[in-house]
Amino acid sequence: MLRILPQGPVHTSYLTHSRKVYAMPTAPINGIDLYYDTCGSGPPLLLIAGLGSDSQSWLPVIDSLAPRFTVIAPDNRGMGRTQPTDVETSIEGIAADCIQLVEWLGIESVDVAGHSMGGFVAQVCVVQRPGRVRRMVLAATGLSNSARNNLLFTDWAALLESGTAGDLWFRNLFYWIFSRQFFQNPAAVEAAVRMAVEYTILRVRRPSRGRLPRLRISTATPSPR
Repeated sequence: MLRILPQGPVHTSYLTHSRKVYAMPTAPINGIDLYYDTCGSGPPLLLIAGLGSDSQSWLPVIDSLAPRFTVIAPDNRGMGRTQPTDVETSIEGIAADCIQLVEWLGIESVDVAGHSMGGFVAQVCVVQRPGRVRRMVLAATGLSNSARNNLLFTDWAALLESGTAGDLWFRNLFYWIFSRQFFQNPAAVEAAVRMAVEYTILRVRRPSRGRLPRLRISTATPSPR
């Protein structure tokens, strides 16, 4: 039986889905208060967001998923409503949080969808606890980072630590992750920059090499037609 709402205090914040309002709890896991959204009904589906994102990044697909799944969408450590925000973070650490959340909720096994960095986290979840993950969907991710990407991430972290203005930092990040069409709408660009600046920046270590190719699980990797 799913323990979606925990014993004890629950946050007085809410997620709106299809005109229904759900109270959202936190789980005391690995030294943090892990915030997670839940909605829908059916087999449990854990959604793992990408770097710099939280559960709100899944809102565009929640309406499609909730009628078929019990959706569980945590805010990764260091992000969103998970506390504290100034906590050491790594791919393996987020994966451990996700597995602990599944166990804390009393779920025997779960489908997992991971986007971008969340895809790396999903794969590490399978390595850490293969019996907990039934199926996996990986979107816009990979098996390992390239040397170029690792250097890029290192430089991004260095720019943050050197005091680069948040709006400038995010604008340069968006050049890498958004399409040319997106930048045709200056108002949308400025709104995205403002929204991003309000969120906590986290520094994530890349996953250990040599582990992920051993995965043996039903996996879907969506690609454009």
